[in-house]
Amino acid sequence: MSQPGTTQDDEAWKEQFGFVSGTVLVWGVILLQLWPAIAGVQIGKNVQAIPARGDWPVSVAVFWFQALTLGIALGLGVILFGVLHVITRGLWLVRFSLADPPSSHLSERISHRAYVILHVYWLLLVAYVLLLAPTGVLIAVADDFLVRQAAWTPWAARLVVALVLTAVFIPALFINRYRWRRFVKNQAALGMSNYLIASIIATVLWFGAIEFCYVTTLRIDRHLFEKSKDSYVTLFVDLGGSASAIADARLYLENSSRRIPLSLRPVANGTYIAIEPLSQLPPGEYTARLDYPHWSASLEFPFLSTSIRRQVGLIVVP
Repeated sequence: MSQPGTTQDDEAWKEQFGFVSGTVLVWGVILLQLWPAIAGVQIGKNVQAIPARGDWPVSVAVFWFQALTLGIALGLGVILFGVLHVITRGLWLVRFSLADPPSSHLSERISHRAYVILHVYWLLLVAYVLLLAPTGVLIAVADDFLVRQAAWTPWAARLVVALVLTAVFIPALFINRYRWRRFVKNQAALGMSNYLIASIIATVLWFGAIEFCYVTTLRIDRHLFEKSKDSYVTLFVDLGGSASAIADARLYLENSSRRIPLSLRPVANGTYIAIEPLSQLPPGEYTARLDYPHWSASLEFPFLSTSIRRQVGLIVVP
C-alpha cells in the first residue's frame, strides 16, 4: 500500500471515496424503501431464521420472504463495509497528517480489507439476482402444478426444481468452463478470507433480517371513552412480515383486577380489529396489551426478548 501525498494516490482515493459513498447512499435509499415493504408482506406464519422440522420444506410465501430478506442482508453488508472503509481511511489520513505513519498502519489495513469485501458483496449481489429469479419462478410453478394439482408431496416438487436447475446450470458451466475458470481465478485474487468474512457477516445479517423484519402495531382511535356517549372500545392490530400469524397473536384488555381476552377479526390486508362493549367495562383505567411469540429488540435491558409486546392505555368514565 502506498503513502498518500502524490497526485495519483489522491485521485485514486477520490475515486474510491466517490464509489463507496455513492454505493452507501444508493443502498441506504433502497433499504429505506425495501424494509417496510417486506415487513408488511402477509405470509400467515411465524417465520423463524431456522425453520422448525415440521415447517420443511418452506412454502412459496416463506421462500420469497427469506429470499428478499437475503437481499436486505447483502445491502446491509454493503453499507456496513462501505462506512467502515470511509471511517478507517479517514482515521489513517488524520494520523498521516499528524505523524506520517507507515502505510502498514492498522487503520489502513482495515480500510483496504473493507474496500475489498465491498467488492465481494457486489459479486454476491449479482449472483443473488441471477439465481433468485429462476429459482423463485420454478418453485412457484412446481407448487402450483405439482403440489396443488398433481398432488405431489412438497419434497418431490422441490426435488424437481433442483433437478431442473442442475440440468440448466451444469451444461452452461461446462460450455463456458474456460471463461468460468478465468473468472474464478480472478475473483480468488480478492482473497478467500475476504469471501469467508463476507459470507459469515451476510449470514448473521440474514438471520437478523428474517427475525426482525416484521410489523406489529396496536392502535386505538382515542384514549377516553364515556359510557353515556360511547358503545364500544375499538382496537386495531397490524401484523406483517415474519410476525404475521394471527393465530399466534394474543390481545387482552386488563386493569388491576381483571383480564379480558379479545378476539381479532380481519378488516384489511394485515389489519385486524377487536371490539369490546363498554357495558362490560366498569369505569377506570385499562391497558390493552398485544403479545406475540417472536424475537424483539428494545433499548431497555436485556435488549432482546423472545416475545413482542405492544400496549396502549385507555380510560373509561361514566
